[in-house]
Amino acid sequence: MNKARLATILMFLICGISVSSWAPMVPLAKQHTGVNEKQLGLLLLAMGGGAIIAMPFAGRVIAKNGSRKVIIAGSIVVSLFLPLLTIANTPLQLGICLFIFGAAMGCLDVSMNSQAVVVEQDMGKPIMSSFHAMFSVGGLIGALTFGLLLMLVGSPFIAACIISAVLLLIVFTHHKYFLPHKKQEGKHHTKFRFPKNSVLLLGAFCFFVFLIEGALLDWSALFLKNYRGFSLSTAGIGYSVFSIAMALMRFTGDTLVHKFNPNKIVFWGSLLASAGLL
Repeated sequence: MNKARLATILMFLICGISVSSWAPMVPLAKQHTGVNEKQLGLLLLAMGGGAIIAMPFAGRVIAKNGSRKVIIAGSIVVSLFLPLLTIANTPLQLGICLFIFGAAMGCLDVSMNSQAVVVEQDMGKPIMSSFHAMFSVGGLIGALTFGLLLMLVGSPFIAACIISAVLLLIVFTHHKYFLPHKKQEGKHHTKFRFPKNSVLLLGAFCFFVFLIEGALLDWSALFLKNYRGFSLSTAGIGYSVFSIAMALMRFTGDTLVHKFNPNKIVFWGSLLASAGLL
């Protein structure tokens, strides 16, 4: 396999692992901080807020210097703050950790997707869906692995440290394979342009899709533990099952887009997702 493609695949995989490791931590965070569900909901907004603030800055840095440095920096911060999420004992500590963790994940998200675009262009064929499929595979692995490590070592902090160590190991052994970004020739337009209606519609659509995905990430483990009798080590199964479904469709996504009109894929995919919510 192309080394650049493999390195990018691994980044999507470990990013999915890092994000999904948070799912089984939610009941633990609620217990440590002593907050109720309404207060927890407000604290969880810190992660999304951090990502929203950091993403535009990450995009600017990538446009000037490429994605490699942003991927490395984001990975280091994620690996440092993932274990801290398990030992935050006050709402303030948890909020700060979630904000920084979310900001780092936002930078990592933008940079690895930017690298995926470069790799896709270099290969000259649609492979983007396969990258996102590996993120979903990481989502499956992360939630299950954290639960397994928790049963083996008995400490959420040590379990998170092990996952963080693997993240750093992969980044520092594969970042050299990332492709440089091609500089665009000609004038650069820096003036703000109001998005077209189609872009606004697509943005709104993505907003609700990620809202649903975020709700499953943040609340599924808490629901299974508090209302279905799951243990802390098995509460991540809910997000794992969700990740399996996403991975299956993402592995077939490139083929479907190549064979059918992308608009049809969006339409029927939306109906299928809506049916799942019902």
